Amino acid sequence: MSAQTVAPQPVVEPRAQSGNLVLEARRIHKVFGGLVAVNNLSFSVFEGEILSIIGPNGAGKTTVFNLLTGVLPLDGGEIWFRGRKLNGLPPHAIARLGMARTFQTVHIFENMTVLENVMIGRHPRSRYGFVEAAFQLPWARKEEQAIRQHAMACLELVGIADLAGELAGNLPFGQQRLVELARALATEPTCLLLDEPASGLSHQEVVELDALIRRLRDEQGITVLLIEHDMNLVMGIADRIVVINYGEKIAEGAPEEIQQNERVIAAYLGEDV
Repeated sequence: MSAQTVAPQPVVEPRAQSGNLVLEARRIHKVFGGLVAVNNLSFSVFEGEILSIIGPNGAGKTTVFNLLTGVLPLDGGEIWFRGRKLNGLPPHAIARLGMARTFQTVHIFENMTVLENVMIGRHPRSRYGFVEAAFQLPWARKEEQAIRQHAMACLELVGIADLAGELAGNLPFGQQRLVELARALATEPTCLLLDEPASGLSHQEVVELDALIRRLRDEQGITVLLIEHDMNLVMGIADRIVVINYGEKIAEGAPEEIQQNERVIAAYLGEDV
């Protein structure tokens, strides 16, 4: 598909900030060499919603996540999270503010236990360092116990607490994804970014993932930003969808609107969706 196949819509400025605005990208821009990966992209995420970003491979979706979470620096534009500008902040500082993510390719420590993997997720919120841990100071031991209890609660939430003592590298792929999700939850996020969480999962695992994401939103009050290629999952779970191609937004709306958008159908979803 050539770059001219889908004409981008005029850029629509994001809504003005309001009490329930969680995350706002304002004309964010990223260039790699001569390639424009994200081109003046704007969108907003509101508290308690599930927003999905879709588009073909190479559309710039993961680059958007990397910009939002500070993994990559912006070449232009602004990112605001709960009224605070994130430009220039490192990933651990953004995590401490309440934004966590998972990755398209599972990132776990295979030679550590499941529980240890999740405990690492508490690092942005822990107060003790190497010296305190080495000397086993009483308050450091107390905090480590609290971290362990919180990590177990996160494993309970995703349904794999019984695997806490297992080596993470010995788990099947679907359970490794849950370990990574539990680790993200250990940071106590108010906004959770999921990068293709259904990739490589069986049909039953996708069904269970759907239910888990809904619980995180409905019971834990976590706002979710989702990148996903599984259109059945996206259309069933998303409140709104942003469609991008070549780093530009070409459509935005409710799932039923996206399903009826001729340019989206032709470019991404297929005629039978």
